[in-house]
Amino acid sequence: MGRVPTTWVRRMNILQERLSARIIQAPTAMMEQWEISRDVRFRQRVAVAMCTQAISVQDESTVIPNHTNRANYAKRVLNHPKRYTGPFALAICAYDSSLTPDSSDAAINNAVAAVWNALAGTV
Repeated sequence: MGRVPTTWVRRMNILQERLSARIIQAPTAMMEQWEISRDVRFRQRVAVAMCTQAISVQDESTVIPNHTNRANYAKRVLNHPKRYTGPFALAICAYDSSLTPDSSDAAINNAVAAVWNALAGTV
């Protein structure tokens, strides 16, 4: 058995470092999103976005697929926003990892609209 070329060893070390960095970064990113979803100011903004979306859902045409389920969920959200703020905050952070407590209102509104069906159980 011969010697392993030095360049090959260097390449393997570089690949191993890059792989290790990726493995460490993934859970860190998830933990950051978890922390954002727990931020009080962020949750307050999510609650307003939820209520805005709920009002829009109730105003939509009844021919929209799953309208009945969407509208029933909208009623529950409007009547008990505190109950639903946690799940929405976590869901939108999981859906859009670029969200931060300083994200625009439009970004939060769009994320809430994007996860609405999943949380309403219509997906």
